Amino acid sequence: MTRRLFLWDWETGHTKLSFRSGHLNDVLQAKFMPYTDDRSLVICAADGEIDLRTATATKLFICCPIDDSRVYTRIINLNAIMIDPRNPNLFALGGSDEYTRLYDLRKYKSDGSTDFGLPFDRFCPRLLIGEYQVGITGLAFSDQSELLVHLSLYARYRIGAKSSPIIIMVCM
Repeated sequence: MTRRLFLWDWETGHTKLSFRSGHLNDVLQAKFMPYTDDRSLVICAADGEIDLRTATATKLFICCPIDDSRVYTRIINLNAIMIDPRNPNLFALGGSDEYTRLYDLRKYKSDGSTDFGLPFDRFCPRLLIGEYQVGITGLAFSDQSELLVHLSLYARYRIGAKSSPIIIMVCM
């Protein structure tokens, strides 16, 4: 793991660009924003920070626990980020707790007048609420904006248009 971000040319196997991310912990995932001609990058890291990289770096927020009883941590270590291909303003985050969070970039204001760090929606299967051994290890949007969530040690869930999680595969 590293705090540097590397962009590779897969055909040649060489680094095209690398830069210090500015994160205090490992960068675990970065995604290009659709329809930006690969000029906007959203980065998540184990320090809980979400950054938007364009010509300059913009710290969006720090991801915090949804459950206030989690006094052992003030941040969520982020493992996965995914951008909705049908609506590139929406992105999902997953990390060291049981919740998948959805954010809308249109709600972000650079003057700090909004509390963008709060997700506009979140999901967790009922049987996993309060389960401290669970974390989200992977996310993927379908071309119909359904979200596939992989939780460590448990199952994969599909969150449909009505936001009701449906188990589609149990992984033991």
